[in-house]
Amino acid sequence: MILAGSLAVATAGFGQELKLEKTTFGSGEQIKVSFTAPATYPANAWVGIIPSAVKHGVAALNDDNNMGFQYLNKKTSGVLVFVAPSKPGNYDFRMSDQDDHEKANETASASFTVK
Repeated sequence: MILAGSLAVATAGFGQELKLEKTTFGSGEQIKVSFTAPATYPANAWVGIIPSAVKHGVAALNDDNNMGFQYLNKKTSGVLVFVAPSKPGNYDFRMSDQDDHEKANETASASFTVK
């Protein structure tokens, strides 16, 4: 992840990216996540909030621990709006290239803190 001022940018090198305008949020605050994704992703590719302590790269763990998610619905870019978790701590937005535990891959992430 790259921090440029208060902008958090995370890339995976294959056309996926997640961006946050800042990295610290209050409980219940609205969070806007900008994304880019390849056109080859199926409609059920998703971005979700996952506690940072959850191991990266295991789609089933991400899915089992998500605290809210949204499907990309074949969109290759846009802004998703989430609500920050109520419990203070460290979290990630993580992108998954599909919603199948056996085939899914985590393809991008961006970290944030709830205070």
